[in-house]
Formats: sequence, C-alpha cells, structure tokens
Amino acid sequence: MSRLTKENRKLPPVFLNITVKYRKAIVNAGAKPYYRLGSAIEYQPIKLYIQPPKDFEKWGRICSHIVSHYNEGRANGFHMGIAYREIWNEPDIAPCRTGTRERFIELYAAAAPII
Repeated sequence: MSRLTKENRKLPPVFLNITVKYRKAIVNAGAKPYYRLGSAIEYQPIKLYIQPPKDFEKWGRICSHIVSHYNEGRANGFHMGIAYREIWNEPDIAPCRTGTRERFIELYAAAAPII
C-alpha cells in the first residue's frame, strides 16, 4: 500500500453541485461561509444518515480532503478560503446525530487535528 501524500491523493467524484453553487454565491456576496462536516439532519422517524462514522480517523481524513477540495483546489476544486469548519451540526440533538456525548468527543478529538 502506498503512502498517501498531497501529490497522489485523489478525491472521488463529488456529487455536490448544489453545494458548490451555494458556496460560490456566499463568497461572491462577500460573506464568509463555514463548512459543516457531518451528515444530514433528519426529522423522519427512521434515522438513516446521522449515525457516527465507524472509523473516526478515516472520517477525519475524508473531511480534510473535502476541505482541501474547496480551499486548495484539490481534485479540480476551488480556492474559496473557507476558514471555519463545524464538526457535525448540533451533535446533542436527535435530528442531527445519534450516539453518546462521549462518542462525539472521541470523534471530535480524532477529526479536529486532521481538519
């Protein structure tokens, strides 16, 4: 297995065209956007996408790739200068995340230094 370096990492295709449009509109308006790193917010009875990731370090690496896509031009990305990142939105309420407070702290501790 080869070591991941800035030169050889590749971001998989991103299907977030609407996100790109929103970010560009925010930047073009002169505002400073932030990036929320997490999943969906679910108000339905069945929660499909708000469980904590299985591998916190891997999740942090994926998030760092997303950040570098928007800030460093990675994988034909952008240079938007997004300085602020949020790790999960409101992790203490049910529509945003399942899991315990302790697990969120573990996720944050693993991901924050990478991001």
